[in-house]
Amino acid sequence: GVDSASQWGGDHGPAIDVTADAEGNCYLAWDAAEKGHDLIKVNRDGRKVWGVNSPFRDRVIAVTHQTGRIYLASSGEQGVIMYDAITGNRLLLPDGKSLLVVSTNHVRNKLVVTLPPECENPPFNLTDIIAAEGHLFCALHKENEIRVFRLDTFAPVAAIAIEHPLSLSWNATNNSLHCISRNNLIRIEKPLGPEPRLTTLAPGLVQPYGLAVDGDGVSWVGLRGKSQQVVGFDAKGKQVRAIGKAGGRPWVGAYDPAGMLQPAGIALDGLGRLWVAEQDSLPRRQSVWDLKTGRLVREFFGGSAYSPMMAPDLDAPENVFLHNTRFV
Repeated sequence: GVDSASQWGGDHGPAIDVTADAEGNCYLAWDAAEKGHDLIKVNRDGRKVWGVNSPFRDRVIAVTHQTGRIYLASSGEQGVIMYDAITGNRLLLPDGKSLLVVSTNHVRNKLVVTLPPECENPPFNLTDIIAAEGHLFCALHKENEIRVFRLDTFAPVAAIAIEHPLSLSWNATNNSLHCISRNNLIRIEKPLGPEPRLTTLAPGLVQPYGLAVDGDGVSWVGLRGKSQQVVGFDAKGKQVRAIGKAGGRPWVGAYDPAGMLQPAGIALDGLGRLWVAEQDSLPRRQSVWDLKTGRLVREFFGGSAYSPMMAPDLDAPENVFLHNTRFV
């Protein structure tokens, strides 16, 4: 149920995605929760407004929003459910059903895909969703397709053929759809027309994952691998800025807040800030960055794993060990 007082995040897996509305509220998703909340709403200060535990039997993979509705996708269910953005209450679809089935490819490894190491190769088929212009765009990575549904009826209306789509974002400056395809940044013009036109903006990226387009048409792409940054590309595909320390923070060793680690879903909150869901559990972090300066402005940790083992440092009991991390 809806809870505004506790459980800041999922207790079963790391952060996976984030979306933001025009008022600066953000909707944060973790890939799994048992008793925690895999979807929470926070205000512009990061304070929790509500939280819910989705009914999925597998991993939460993406979250998006439009016109007072939040849409949450599951990689295992291959489906999307809907919430009220203000209350967090679960909503039924227009046909009375609780789940929009995007694909019948329910078996995780039913379609085997082999990709080179510079490409992210998730084990799932449904990898991202984006709501825009009254439609829901769904990336089906293993089926080489972006499937499109109307948001008023949830009827399928189109399918865009594209190689291994991973992440999606809408460019409101020219009503185009942007997509990470394999390890390339692609712009899709007239995505709702009979003949969408695909243009490669930035080819040959190394392990691109998250994607968001700002009001100036700059595409922000989360890069993993050796980069561990979010990088901006203009409308011609030229790199304009990088957010976060090059190389990110170390997997093991001293914690460096100036670096990201495994950036997953990203979002722009309309207040000049970039939110990054980091798909790492040591510790679990949602980081917030100033888009103009690249400076880290906030970081949020949580939730804790269920039944966590925590111990104080006997020589400095104000310090504790939790999730293989020392907190001081």
